[in-house]
Amino acid sequence: MYVADPALAFSIRGWQALSVYGDKRGLASAWAAADNANAHLPLGNRPLVVPDFDVREALGKKGTRSFDRHTGLFVASVGDALAEAALQPDDRMTAGIINGTATGSLSSIQDFLLDTWRLEKPYFVNPAHMPNTVINCAAGQCAIWHGIKGPNATVSAGAQSFAASVRLARRWATLGYASRFVVGAVEEVAPAVQALREVYARRYPQAEPLAEAAAAFVLEAVDPASASPDEDLVLAAEAGTAPDLSGRSVLDSARQLLMKCGVKESEVARVSAKSRRGAAGHAAELAVSEAFGRSMASAGEVFGNTYSASGAMQLVLLLGLLRPGEHGLAVSASGNRSYSVLLLRKGGRT
Repeated sequence: MYVADPALAFSIRGWQALSVYGDKRGLASAWAAADNANAHLPLGNRPLVVPDFDVREALGKKGTRSFDRHTGLFVASVGDALAEAALQPDDRMTAGIINGTATGSLSSIQDFLLDTWRLEKPYFVNPAHMPNTVINCAAGQCAIWHGIKGPNATVSAGAQSFAASVRLARRWATLGYASRFVVGAVEEVAPAVQALREVYARRYPQAEPLAEAAAAFVLEAVDPASASPDEDLVLAAEAGTAPDLSGRSVLDSARQLLMKCGVKESEVARVSAKSRRGAAGHAAELAVSEAFGRSMASAGEVFGNTYSASGAMQLVLLLGLLRPGEHGLAVSASGNRSYSVLLLRKGGRT
């Protein structure tokens, strides 16, 4: 089992988040809502998609004809994060990119499979549509589009995809593969998903509605002991499988993570949970929330159920609510006993 090096952290050089609130410029209301532990946003039963997002309008017409929405969301969020980080072309040559997604584009997969039934022969499918069905499509297209030529991977770990992606970046940095990474996650609300909304709502009446989101963070490996206090630092991230979801095992993992990073339990100011509305894993997340930090609304209550991107959106909430110098935990647990814990130290930047 890989053990994260406590002497290595990631400084967040730039980031972007696309959600039902639009891009990061619209997050003020999300942060205000999350600050209220009893927040129940009127998300309703409408499709919670990134508003007014069109791939060709966001990225231009040249070279985007084959892009599906999943790829477009990721490429757009990464582009904004790179611009904020001012990562130059020479630096991108050695930077890595990791995308967290459970399935890739469900819409493209569905359309390609349906074509095998609709067309006269199943092999009459359009071969140009095949790349979009591959889970690594978004990361690959993003690397080409933005000139990122370092290590490239896609991590599929359900709701833990983002934390698992950060964990992989830490491993690669420790091994010397790269020192800069673009790490993100994306969840598209495809027509196939929208068609299942009523089924999902009946089966999980207390759960947040399904939602769309994409987020990207430009991370640079640094020594936390010598890093500037102005820097937002992702100190560590762990993802694994718990023996049970009673909360004890996940809480123990959070405590071990703090111990490895030299952070006292009393220094944890906030805990960002994935969900608090009857979802599987709620007990484990609640146990950590009650043990550390001030209460706040979960990412699911604020953004909806963004599944693959939920870990990234938890980090977004911490970035908006922590005060300079404070530490926050993003904790997620799912019904399949998978869990993740991510530790952030907020810098002095606003």
